[in-house]
Amino acid sequence: MKIAIDPGHGGRDPGTVHATGVHESDIALDVGLRTYARLNDAKIGVDLTRGKDEFVSLARRVQIANDFGAALLAIHVNAAASTKARGAETWVWRRGGESERWARLVQAELVALGLRDRGVKSCADPDSRSLYVLRRTSGPAILVECGFLSHAEEARDWLIPAHGRTRIADAIVRGTLAWIGGTTITPPPAAVV
Repeated sequence: MKIAIDPGHGGRDPGTVHATGVHESDIALDVGLRTYARLNDAKIGVDLTRGKDEFVSLARRVQIANDFGAALLAIHVNAAASTKARGAETWVWRRGGESERWARLVQAELVALGLRDRGVKSCADPDSRSLYVLRRTSGPAILVECGFLSHAEEARDWLIPAHGRTRIADAIVRGTLAWIGGTTITPPPAAVV
């Protein structure tokens, strides 16, 4: 099994921006690099759609995954007009199959950290988004929204600090390894920073 990690946004497309100036693209890249390192350590074939702050088109992201013969793991951070919206959610193109099984395992690990469960969502559900990278990737594909940068507590505790990003990346890795059937990674104690 090979995984192409797709840190969302980048370059001229910063994604959502926190009041402190932290960009979604920077958080996604950091979580993506941490995820890459852990999967690589677990001897999983892994690639990145971007390894620095640069713009990569959606079509190019899909091409990287498809050319690598990999499942696609897209990493994003959410935002909402309401500052009360919070939690993690994982997206798939359609329900059923390997993408949903993978998404449910990753989502369960994120919820086990203490993030609110916003569920596994499908682009085929009514009133949903059409996510190009999920639709166009040949293999299984999921898009993880790691939390809300617009929620003060989630931004402060999970998305901005390095220890929060590490725990999110480790949760994604645990869910991914459970899906692959590989080795597991024990989560660090909550008090470890």
